[in-house]
Amino acid sequence: MELRCKNRTIRPVSRRESRGQAGAASIGRSKPVLEQRARPKGTRSRVSVRRYRVSPSAATVPRTREETRAKETNEEEEEGAGIGGKGGGAAGRAREQCLASGWWGVYSFRCQPVDYSDDPMALRMARGCWWYYFSKFTEFMDTVFFVLRKKNNHISTLHVIHHGCMPMSVWFGVKFTPGGHSSFFGLLNTFVHIVMYSYYLLAALGPRIQPYLWWKKYLTSLQMIQFVLVMIHAFQLLFVDCNYPKAFVWLIGMHAVMFYFLFRDFYIEAYKKRKSKIRKRQEEARKKEEEESMDESSRNRIKENDLIYANQYKMATGYISDEGLRNRVFIDNRGLSDE
Repeated sequence: MELRCKNRTIRPVSRRESRGQAGAASIGRSKPVLEQRARPKGTRSRVSVRRYRVSPSAATVPRTREETRAKETNEEEEEGAGIGGKGGGAAGRAREQCLASGWWGVYSFRCQPVDYSDDPMALRMARGCWWYYFSKFTEFMDTVFFVLRKKNNHISTLHVIHHGCMPMSVWFGVKFTPGGHSSFFGLLNTFVHIVMYSYYLLAALGPRIQPYLWWKKYLTSLQMIQFVLVMIHAFQLLFVDCNYPKAFVWLIGMHAVMFYFLFRDFYIEAYKKRKSKIRKRQEEARKKEEEESMDESSRNRIKENDLIYANQYKMATGYISDEGLRNRVFIDNRGLSDE
């Protein structure tokens, strides 16, 4: 049944149609839906206006598993478009994916095999591993900046080994074990790198920030703690029956051992020995200031006393006989000292 009202044709709208219209209108501004109320005979028709509020997601709710997966992929691409994603860089993006796809709940720290299926969570973990692999190439930029700024002392043996072998090692992990037990190393490493590059950002702001960067040496300690945890987490699979490749257990574990000793040597060289050198320089500077504060006569007196003491030692060793020692003969230099 249709109703004409001011040159407009109005027909009854079913509940399903009204929902569809409201959902389509929710993308922009919601429009009123006109429907006719039931009226008794002999009365004028009344047109009621109802406004349906539908959330924007209700208009495009996926119905199948493929649509659900496609929607998740689109949302992830929108959140992490480019290198600077939600977590702040490739390392932050990798950490976010690893946490959301396993380490925040379903993954086991004791034994976690690799999931090679097409499950959305497994694909998300593989995507996080790829972001971690990509971050190893972005880390080459700090080497480029060191070279451009001619800070060759910053390009140490540790720096070259770390940035040289990590991309190749991570490639094997992403190629053969994209997820599972080995992703724990990437999770820890991305967290440490976020803290480390935050320090570099603050240090680049100028001398005003330098007094607040007293925690620099603790970054190296954090690196060493990281490698100890990776060693424990990796080598435990040698004593546990787990469906995980033993070759990657040794690869990850030995990498952690190598980097632990490299960072330990760097810590000793940079902080322990440097501290002793600073103390030695301070002691030498203090002595030099004391000598400069003395007058000329005091310095001459010290030189004369040094000569006198040396001559006394020669006399004592050269002219005292055994008989003199038995008679307790003493050399009296009071005349020399009075002068």
